[in-house]
Amino acid sequence: MAATNRARPIVAAIVTLVSILVLFISLHGFGPRFDIAAHKALGRMVAEEALKARGSAGRITVLARDTSTQENPYAEAELKTLQQTLKKARGVMTTTRLLKLNPIRLIAVAPGDYFEILRKASENDVVVSLVGPPVLSDSDAAKLGEKHAKVIAVCAGWTPRQVDLRRIFEQGLLTAAIISRPDPSASGGGSTEETFNRNFALITSANLSELPLMASAGLTK
Repeated sequence: MAATNRARPIVAAIVTLVSILVLFISLHGFGPRFDIAAHKALGRMVAEEALKARGSAGRITVLARDTSTQENPYAEAELKTLQQTLKKARGVMTTTRLLKLNPIRLIAVAPGDYFEILRKASENDVVVSLVGPPVLSDSDAAKLGEKHAKVIAVCAGWTPRQVDLRRIFEQGLLTAAIISRPDPSASGGGSTEETFNRNFALITSANLSELPLMASAGLTK
């Protein structure tokens, strides 16, 4: 009888703890929540720009980060939404290349890999890069000639301050670059386009003045 009486408080404590755990999971789930609304909007808008830029019978090649060994909810949301948007456009041939990138270095594709991708593509094709712009030497850019695939590159975060995007536009290697706004806001609701515009800016050769100064240029002023 005494043992039974001693067991009751323990059972009650366990039941209480389980109830609290169930309540917490139902409200918060496991792990942190990620606000991926802006990145989903980015994926969709990039896909739409690629479809506009694509020539007759042109293919779309997507370069994205391989997250199989290191999860990245933001990169995964961008890629998934982009692929879903392209899939809705019937008759468009798409290829996705997942690249293993060093997580502690600037997100970028190796120049040699970028050169080969552009060399093998036709002028009707579009290369969509979620992992930065093509950073090639002037000699390699000249080898590609004027007729090559259009490139739409996501250059978010500090990329515009670390990579000379103006020079890449002048080389004729960039059709459009998507950069982060200095004061992004994922909240606020609204349409996909409104969410995109609150967080990102689309840069073309027509509005290069909107590019931020590179870090080295800012230090010399």
